[in-house]
Amino acid sequence: MPGGIMLRRITFYNTMLGSQQVEEQYLNSRYQREKKPPPQQLALSPAMKKSAPYLWIHGSFLCEFADCFISSAGGDLVHLLRSFVIGLEGACKSVGDGPSGGAPLWSPQQQTVLHDIVELFQRSEPLFKKWQPLWTAEDHAVPSLAASYVRRLQTVRQNLRNQGGRLLIPLGIKTLDIGSQMIMLILEKQDGQTYRLTIINSGMPGLDWHATSSAEPPKFKSQAALAFDNIPSWKAEDDAFWAMLVVTSAIPPSPMMAKEPLPIYDKFIPWLIGCPLEHYLVTNVYAFDGQAPEQEQCEAGQDLRTPQYGGTGAWRCMTFALRFLLRDAGLPVVGAKFMKWHLRRSFLKLAIKDLASASALSTSERTILRIAAKQFALGAVKVSNRLAYDAPDLVGAAERLLCDARAVVSELEAAVNAKPGAHHVWNDPSVLPVLDLQSGAEEQQPEAWGLHPFFERLLRTDVSPGAATGVPLLVPINLLQVPTVVNDLDEVHRALQLCEILCAKLAFVGKERCKFSPYLRVSLLQHVFTELIPLPLGPATQKAPLNLRDHIWAPEGWDAVHPQMTRACQLELLLILRRLAEHFAAAACTLASNKGFDATKITVFGAIATIADRVARTTVRRSRDTGAEEGPSGLTEALNGTLGGRPVAVDPNTFLVQSETIETAAPELNLARTAICAYFCEVMSHYEIKKLKDETLFDWDTYGWMMYVEREKGLERIVKQMCAKHLLETGKDWGKLVAGNQSENAYLVRTWPEFAALRDIMFFWKYFLCTDLRVFPDTSNWSLQAAYLAWNVANENEVFGPPTNRGAIFQVSAFGQDHVLKTNEPNYRPKPSASGHRYASAALASKYTGRAVVRTEDDLLYLRSLPTFEDRLRPSDAEALLSFLTVPYIRMPLMLAFFTSADRVNCLFSDTLRSILHAVILEPGKFLMPGRWHDCPQMVPAASAAEAELLATPFGQLLTELSCSPKMPLSLSGRLLELALVLANSVTSDTVGVVLFAIRVAARVESATSLLLRAHSGGIRSSPLLAASLNMSESVLGELRAGKQYLRRLFSEAFQWIDTWLDELKDLIKKEAGAQDAGRPEAQRAREAETKQKRVDEHMRCACNLHAHSILMLRNVDLEEDGPSTVCSLLSSFAFLSMHHTFNLQDGLDIPEPELFEIYHRHRRHLVVWFEKRMEKKEYKNFNSVLQTVHEQFSALDAASSIDTAEFEWGSIGGDIHNAGRYCVVGRKRSEAERGEITSVTEDKSGATWVELNVQLLQVTVRGRYVTPLEEETSGHSDFRDILRLRGREAKTVQCAALLSTDLVKVRELLSFPFRTLHWMERPSNALPVLTDADRIYDVEDLDASEGFIAELFEPVRRQFFAQPVVPQDILFFLQEEIPEGAAVAMLTGVHPRIRGRVWKEVLVFRELRVVHIYGILNYGGQCYRRLEYTTNCKYALSGLQPAFQNRPSPWPEWGRHQAGKPETEPKNFPPSVVLSRTLVRRTPSKGTGEDGREPLDDTEQWSDGDVSEEEDDEGERTVWERAQREGEQYLPQRVLEGLLPEALLKTYRFYQTNSWPHRVIHGYKLNEQKEEEEESGTPQHFVEVGKTLLVAL
Repeated sequence: MPGGIMLRRITFYNTMLGSQQVEEQYLNSRYQREKKPPPQQLALSPAMKKSAPYLWIHGSFLCEFADCFISSAGGDLVHLLRSFVIGLEGACKSVGDGPSGGAPLWSPQQQTVLHDIVELFQRSEPLFKKWQPLWTAEDHAVPSLAASYVRRLQTVRQNLRNQGGRLLIPLGIKTLDIGSQMIMLILEKQDGQTYRLTIINSGMPGLDWHATSSAEPPKFKSQAALAFDNIPSWKAEDDAFWAMLVVTSAIPPSPMMAKEPLPIYDKFIPWLIGCPLEHYLVTNVYAFDGQAPEQEQCEAGQDLRTPQYGGTGAWRCMTFALRFLLRDAGLPVVGAKFMKWHLRRSFLKLAIKDLASASALSTSERTILRIAAKQFALGAVKVSNRLAYDAPDLVGAAERLLCDARAVVSELEAAVNAKPGAHHVWNDPSVLPVLDLQSGAEEQQPEAWGLHPFFERLLRTDVSPGAATGVPLLVPINLLQVPTVVNDLDEVHRALQLCEILCAKLAFVGKERCKFSPYLRVSLLQHVFTELIPLPLGPATQKAPLNLRDHIWAPEGWDAVHPQMTRACQLELLLILRRLAEHFAAAACTLASNKGFDATKITVFGAIATIADRVARTTVRRSRDTGAEEGPSGLTEALNGTLGGRPVAVDPNTFLVQSETIETAAPELNLARTAICAYFCEVMSHYEIKKLKDETLFDWDTYGWMMYVEREKGLERIVKQMCAKHLLETGKDWGKLVAGNQSENAYLVRTWPEFAALRDIMFFWKYFLCTDLRVFPDTSNWSLQAAYLAWNVANENEVFGPPTNRGAIFQVSAFGQDHVLKTNEPNYRPKPSASGHRYASAALASKYTGRAVVRTEDDLLYLRSLPTFEDRLRPSDAEALLSFLTVPYIRMPLMLAFFTSADRVNCLFSDTLRSILHAVILEPGKFLMPGRWHDCPQMVPAASAAEAELLATPFGQLLTELSCSPKMPLSLSGRLLELALVLANSVTSDTVGVVLFAIRVAARVESATSLLLRAHSGGIRSSPLLAASLNMSESVLGELRAGKQYLRRLFSEAFQWIDTWLDELKDLIKKEAGAQDAGRPEAQRAREAETKQKRVDEHMRCACNLHAHSILMLRNVDLEEDGPSTVCSLLSSFAFLSMHHTFNLQDGLDIPEPELFEIYHRHRRHLVVWFEKRMEKKEYKNFNSVLQTVHEQFSALDAASSIDTAEFEWGSIGGDIHNAGRYCVVGRKRSEAERGEITSVTEDKSGATWVELNVQLLQVTVRGRYVTPLEEETSGHSDFRDILRLRGREAKTVQCAALLSTDLVKVRELLSFPFRTLHWMERPSNALPVLTDADRIYDVEDLDASEGFIAELFEPVRRQFFAQPVVPQDILFFLQEEIPEGAAVAMLTGVHPRIRGRVWKEVLVFRELRVVHIYGILNYGGQCYRRLEYTTNCKYALSGLQPAFQNRPSPWPEWGRHQAGKPETEPKNFPPSVVLSRTLVRRTPSKGTGEDGREPLDDTEQWSDGDVSEEEDDEGERTVWERAQREGEQYLPQRVLEGLLPEALLKTYRFYQTNSWPHRVIHGYKLNEQKEEEEESGTPQHFVEVGKTLLVAL
């Protein structure tokens, strides 16, 4: 039924009732809504509304009458102020009325002063509201709260400056050693030029700066108020002064400044008064013989007061401020005391009023009220004596004051005595008796009651794992389907289709089945768009002097009809390109961003944009199928200017600027960059496009990436032209047609879907060119769907927030953001860099000269000092280096020669110098248009801007240098590596970094060399521009080949050093893993273990870096020529990284991770071919040795199986093209006579082999399951770390087999540990047991006499935690229908109103122990457990709950003197949990006493198949889930057993529950001092076994 109501039985009676009987039935119904009693109007109700307590238990009452007995601050600061104002208002009234009906003692003028003071306190409430959260905030929250407080303070100070008067300012002092103290400032405007400031301080810290007197021993009194007159207005009105004062008041000093004087007294006040505070005190306060003045000698308002006793600084500051204001107004001391007495009288009168609403008073409450009466009476005597002494003519008034005090005290005493105590008969619903927790406990037999009689929560029930997700079996992904070359448009079309299919498979296969999916997608798309598919040529390139022919995109010429492209082909190509751009965007945003990867992103997107633009401009042919004449697309006509307007083009200027400083590690990116720049620049020139007019479109990279609609003039023009073709009026809302997000605006994108595709492609390119890194999404596992763009048009302030609104903008939503160009910092608008570069170039001299701009060598002469680069260079060397950077065109050979001469290779220990040299080699520099490749400047230096433009390169400086003069860069880069290898020694030396850097430089130079050699031999067909520009002579080619051989020889020596270093690291890691000294203290052992783990992590990080450099040196090798050792080295290094490296971190390897996968993509086809040739030639030794060596990197993963694959043979899983590159263990090793040929397993393609290695995907499977690093959400969980004791990198690289993934749980089997993990997702708050047995609502009036103990014990607990106003709605509790008479224990079931029909709390009420235990239901691993949250007497709880020891604002309740804990009052979602099951049971449990040896903790029903899926294909998933639930024993963390087992056992034993039949008992294994299970051979002898009884074997 709706609302979650469960009905057990419905009975219908056929009875005829009259109208009177119906009314009586209704009135007598127990389920009708009871009328709520009217809310009580208490004294504090105006200040605190519904949450107002009785006055005598509020902090203000305790601060006033019992400050020496409490140490708390009195509660909320605003409530204290409101309570103080309420008391002052009552005091004003009583002062005006006079004592006992006599004449008023205060004149009308004095009463006016008093009312002004009350109004001053009322006006200060806004400041108190702002100060309260700031005073109690953590340090990280102070800046924002302080800014809010300063703004409010500025407003009230502005009013003070304009209107005059006074202002109360709450502040404080925080210290590290003597605590904190609230203070108060009174700022008063004296005249137009001066102010007066008074500091009110009632205690330490800070009171030692005030004058102190010991004239009345044993009391020490201090001058609570320090007033400073004649403060200049320009100082008092300084906003910066107040802002600094507020911040220093809210934040404690750092430990280094702990001994420094307090800033407010030592810095701020002296600045205001113009002299040190000590000087002011000597001249103004201690002027009386060097002693503090007596009370009579004090100036008005600066009386000596007794410091506070407790932590009541806020309240005492208010009372001292009141005294200061009264005395400053001219009242004598007795007048101020008289007012303070009336304030106390007001509080007592309000307390008497509240007593009328109280039903009972506890002993503590009576004590508080009587203390207040005594304090009030004592004050009356003091005031009357002082009044009679100072004014003998007012003796009668003093007597009337005593009479009034006697009357108030008598009235209070009578009201207190009239109230019953907090104990009465139990059946009184409003008053509950005091609990006697001792009676009956000694007389009762132990077997009559138990502390934990309900163990049913430990029963294991069948749980559904949910619906399986991901691909159930291995789907072969053959990346070799992508062709190696394309010759025409049809082949390009097919290649793009295959690429999309492969990207989709990689995107949806799941991380546990292909953990490198984003890297594989990025490398695949990078290869397709920068190496496989030739990029279009521009119109100028197809003319003289180059006269190149674009065989794919314009075989008949730029403006001619394409012979292969139809309208349908054009549309499909654009749609495919958009989908591939979405794939690349999702994968790129998944990976961590860095400078090396940045070049790949913007170049690949630029290549896609180039192809899309050319396709959109192409004039299509007629369709061969229909023969009908097809007109060009409206988009094509608008772009080419055939719709009656000028052509439009995309401005590539942002890409031109950014690509000058990108570090292109792969030389193929330089080729693509050249094609992109040349194409768009030639289109702009061909159509004579004017920038920033209505002839450029998609100018989203201009105007700060704000995407203003009105600035897109070119886009507006083509949209209107296209719509006018169909007679569609656009009007002013043309931008909404571009977005097309609503049905009424979708005509453009639905009629011309190619427009939407081109729009999205261009946006991706421009978006990833944005120089503000804050606009990009956080690194996360973004799905493909997250990259889908949703367009909208909205006002700027609606998207970015106020205040600026400069018109409508295009709003693009993706990656979980409402606008992708919106930053996550205030103002939220992107702020592009002024230079136009996302990453500043490291090869600019100005970057290292401070503010001085260095453009030429002459600028260096005017520098006063030169940088030393971490003291690595002498000034002369620094000058030479900076001068080289001023000539970008020739700086590369100069810089290489600089670092390879003398001893300057040692300078490369500096990271800064490394980055400079790295940038010099890899940055392409300025781009030279193809039409000017044969021009050269006539003057040096260039005499004109036109000649200066020629100081650029077509394909980047490195390729240009190598193609023209290769000897210098090749020999010098090799020389650099040779010198670095001379420095090589131990792996722990700093020289390793220098050697690895030299390897990176040499490898990048070798890659560029290999590209030029391949281009000369015709191996690069995707770049006709490169073929046209190369004119290398035989001598140049000879130098290229010799230089490459020279570098390969050096790489061989580098490989030897890397192997040596890896062996050394292996020994170091083994040494760190040695046993610790057990005799040392536990804390010291923990610190040493943490330090050792950090060293191991550093060693593993270094080993991963070495393997990455091994891969880099193998980028350009020929696998067939180099043989099995090279293949083995390449695969082994990748296997090692796959196992030990944590991918996708900002501080990862020295080589960008995508670059490693680009290298692997280059070798993937050659690796598969190599293995196939070994099979064809029956070269078993090479085939098996390589696979065996690679698998050795994973040998540690399979330690649990204790089987080494060295005794087995490897074969292929083949038979078709889809399984290329899959190899597995096929059986025992055979002899030479038995072997014959290499086995090919053709009948098994499901991935069910024992060990399989997929060379294409770098994926290993064990027993048909996918080997993958354990998810960090599992390995980082506290339960996982407690059991396996793994930390740092060791925890992040734990390998596992992915057994099952569903929408609720992930099942993983660890390969190096005998454990299985189940990671349960976050469960909703209603994942609780169903309410079944308890069907009677708990109601005090309906309990039987034998059940009276339930209300007696539970009702006060319910009122404290589960009844209004503590909770918004009363929590309902249910009982069983029948509770046996004389039952020792009763259980109540709590149901939250928001989760009806579910057990939320379980309450155990013990009759004899007179104890109440409240258990919360905890969902852990899909099972529900009971956890003790609260007990009324912790002495009878098995959990380690302890009573609160913090300062208390009120006394203990008598029934809860030893209460401990606090139950949750609001349901919350259950956090993700990690369940660990040990696959091997350490102790076989003994048979139980039940049938078949079962115990009552066993399931009562047989295991069911569950409801994972009804399909036969999912049978494997059901089997996996059953095995996971039935094998081994499951770890039970301490939190699920709290309150069920003694705390001492939980701390000294680790508990597991067996999963298998015959019974699911709980075993506890003893822990040693290191909190690890004691290792015992055979069956453990020290254990705890929990069944129906508790067995402890010691």
